Amino acid sequence: MKLLKNIVTSQKTQQQNKLRGFMPLFFCYNILGRGDFMDMKLERVNKTAYKAVTDDGVEIFMDSHRPEGEKALGGTPMELTLASLMGCTSMVVNAILRKMRIEKYTYSMKAEAKNEDEVPGKFIYIKLFYIFKGNDLNREKIEKAVSKSHEKYCPVAGMLKRALKIDYEIKYEEE
Repeated sequence: MKLLKNIVTSQKTQQQNKLRGFMPLFFCYNILGRGDFMDMKLERVNKTAYKAVTDDGVEIFMDSHRPEGEKALGGTPMELTLASLMGCTSMVVNAILRKMRIEKYTYSMKAEAKNEDEVPGKFIYIKLFYIFKGNDLNREKIEKAVSKSHEKYCPVAGMLKRALKIDYEIKYEEE
């Protein structure tokens, strides 16, 4: 296993050297693992909550739905799945816009997700709302960046699109 990891690491280093000039555009795609291994650990921290720990020591807490009045330690796995999609596509959009030299904007995102009624209650539809605020926004470049993120570069969207429909809308607001 260690030898296989070393081979993958060597291949990844070669890829990074080839793409060095393009790293801002592809950083999310490369970091999230083109052929690489991702190691995580998970432990239960109480009756309903868990802590996942990444290779880098980042702790991610998740919890199930709690009775009203009780504080959860983290989001539910479904909430974290939706947050992962939003974070991934946002990071890619930001990287593409930086490469296009578009940096003067304020950005936020909203998502709506529909679950199926039967167990396991998986997502059947997601709609993402990309919200850009600013004066004289280059809408053509923003739309291109969002489209590329949604269609090509966001690995989380790539996985989820195989299982459900994901739509998006771009909203613009003046500052």
